[in-house]
Amino acid sequence: MMADWQGWIAVGLAVAAVGQQLAIYLIRRRAKKREELFQIISENAADMIALVDVKGRRLYNSPAYKRILGYSPAELGETSAFEQIHPDDRFKVLAASREARQTGVGEKLEYRIRHKDGTWRVLESAANTIRNGYSHSDHLYHRAR
Repeated sequence: MMADWQGWIAVGLAVAAVGQQLAIYLIRRRAKKREELFQIISENAADMIALVDVKGRRLYNSPAYKRILGYSPAELGETSAFEQIHPDDRFKVLAASREARQTGVGEKLEYRIRHKDGTWRVLESAANTIRNGYSHSDHLYHRAR
């Protein structure tokens, strides 16, 4: 037979387990709502928004790229962030990206980028860094119009 104190421990453990499951549910629900809000904003933004890692790999491209440059986010995901930039402008864009990673502040600049149809478009853009918990720059948040 179980002693009274053992019964209370069992009840306490059950309450803790239910509380933990409730906390997990609430955290997931909150995360899902944030994700839905981000998706609504990014899918309807007029600006092109991209998330790029420090090696120039595209991690996210907003749907505005399709409207403005003709490339789907999936097509861009297979390329370097600098591949579509005009060869004469590539160095200044690389230098601005390097500066943004080092200082955390991106400067506005204009450069030419290739549309899917082969023509060149002039964009104005800026990049800012997203730092990890150790203040290292892990990603560049890039917006262009």
